Parts: sequence; structure tokens; C-alpha cells
Amino acid sequence: MESHLTQEIELTKKYEDILKKRAALLQEMESQQEQHKHKKKQQTKVSEAARKRNAKLLKDLQEIENHLIRRPLPHPDIVSLETQYWAYVEEKIPEWESFLLGRGPSPVRDRERSPGKRRQKSTFRHNY
Repeated sequence: MESHLTQEIELTKKYEDILKKRAALLQEMESQQEQHKHKKKQQTKVSEAARKRNAKLLKDLQEIENHLIRRPLPHPDIVSLETQYWAYVEEKIPEWESFLLGRGPSPVRDRERSPGKRRQKSTFRHNY
């Protein structure tokens, strides 16, 4: 009889331990569920803000595109000058590359030192 009583006491203790573990696991699951809900709300807010920002950017881009379509084209002389300017810039890049990368002196200084390449300053006066 005593062995049955001892077994029953052990089983009762195990049962109580199982109930405690179950309660702890339920509490942990509830906590994780709350954290998940909170995280999901935050993600929803961030997603909504990004959606609004993207919609505004798209609208702004469409307005810019419409403005560019309505804008008159520049005069052919302006386009020609611009093309010549960028061709000149691209032509001079090798001369300036070491200076722009901080590895050498300015090419302008080299020009100022060589007497053959000096330019005279022109003075322009208005006669009013």
C-alpha cells in the first residue's frame, strides 16, 4: 500500500511539474504572440509610409516628365555649344585626372610656367 502511496505522490509531483512547465510555455507563447503582433503593426506602419512615399515620388516624377515634355527644346546653337563643351571636357580629362585624384599638380600651373602657352589678358571696355 505504501508503494502505491509513494507512486501516487511521485505522479502528483510530476503532474504538478508538467502543469508548471505548461503554464510557463503558455506564458512564453502569449508573450511571443504579443511581440509578433507588435512587430507586425510596426511593419505595417513602415510599409504604409513607404507606399505613401513611393506614390508621392511617382507623382513628382510624372509631373517632372510632363513639364519636360511641354518645355520647348533649346536653340540648336545652345545644343551645339553644350555638345562642344562636353567634348572639350572629355578631351581634357586625361590631363586633369591625376590632379583630380590628388596625385599631381594642377595642369593650369604647368601652362602658366611655359612661356609659349601664355595668353594675354584682354581688357574689354564698354563705351557708353
